[in-house]
Amino acid sequence: MKKRSITLTTIFGLALFSSAQEQKKPLKVYLLAGQSNMTGMVSKHTLEHLKMFPDTAKEFAALFDKNGSPVELEEVYVSQWKGKDSGKLAPRFGGGKGVRFGPDYPFGV
Repeated sequence: MKKRSITLTTIFGLALFSSAQEQKKPLKVYLLAGQSNMTGMVSKHTLEHLKMFPDTAKEFAALFDKNGSPVELEEVYVSQWKGKDSGKLAPRFGGGKGVRFGPDYPFGV
């Protein structure tokens, strides 16, 4: 029987609560699981191409900060299975040691 590897990424929102009312909201946790299509093989420089055309620039504007750099979200945390990198959501949790990303990034944004 051939062994298969599975990539499991967990994305969850962190919240700093300022009132008792806000503390009653549930924490949202999403499990993204799959094989090669979840590894994340999109290069960071691909994001620059989204800004080249007005339609895609507008559609994907949430992926960029005011300086045009890819956003890193304080309120969304990524935890990867099998001891892989974890931390604030940014386009760096795919294959290639921090230079690639997968569906976790746009999904988390």
